[in-house]
Amino acid sequence: MANNHNLSNVVRFEFVRTIRKKSFWIAALGLPLLLLGIVGLVYASDKAASKQADNQKNAKFSLEYTDHSGLINQKYAVALKARSIANETTGISDVKQGRVDAYAIYPQDPSKEAIQVYGKNINFFANNQYGAVASELLKSSLSSRIKDPEAVAILQTTPNITTTAYEKGHIPGAVAFNWRNELQDDVRRDFVDKEKFEALRKGD
Repeated sequence: MANNHNLSNVVRFEFVRTIRKKSFWIAALGLPLLLLGIVGLVYASDKAASKQADNQKNAKFSLEYTDHSGLINQKYAVALKARSIANETTGISDVKQGRVDAYAIYPQDPSKEAIQVYGKNINFFANNQYGAVASELLKSSLSSRIKDPEAVAILQTTPNITTTAYEKGHIPGAVAFNWRNELQDDVRRDFVDKEKFEALRKGD
């Protein structure tokens, strides 16, 4: 009994001594607050990214497109005030000369080939709005064809988009990058290496 009484006293003493230490309360309260702060930062970051994506998709600018896939639904194109043209050279020229803000070329198979987007240069981040709207037009068009296996396959992937931006009047050699699709290495989950970046810079 005496040993048990002594053990109880030791445990009580150590407990009281521990909870009286500032370091105990800093650790006890600091960790939950730190975790709460991390969760808050992640939430704020996700919300900001989502807002930016929505702003890009809802951006207003003039758009022309050439559809080699046959997938673009005219109803959605009209809603975006996008105009279909047959000649790719004309579309690119319209962007270079400032007659239209952006021009998109939809390849025959968007699940395997990149959607080429040409736009008026604004800045590094704002230029991504062209690709976001081109992608949204494709996805909206495919949403009405959910019984089509090809449409479903494309909807299950993120369309690959290459973006080229021109200053008004066109500066020869001007190139913009789509940071989501072109500057990220999906295998290493990092930025592309020097060789890939040089290829992008040269427009290869």
